[in-house]
Amino acid sequence: MAGEGTPVTTWVPSRKWAVNVVTTLVGIAIMFVTTGAWDVEESVALLTLVGAASTTYLIPNADTT
Repeated sequence: MAGEGTPVTTWVPSRKWAVNVVTTLVGIAIMFVTTGAWDVEESVALLTLVGAASTTYLIPNADTT
C-alpha cells in the first residue's frame, strides 16, 4: 500500500482526459453542423481527437492519496 502523499498510478481515465475528449467531440459536432456534411476538416479533427485521447490516456494518472 502506498504511503501518505505517494503518487498512485491507475488505468482509469482522469476527469481531465474525459473533459478533453468531450470538448473535442463537441467541436467536431459543431463543424459538422455548420458545414452540413462530413468533410476533410471533420476527418482531420476526428484523427486529432484519437491522437490526443490516446496520448493523454497513456500518460500515467498520478493521484496522491
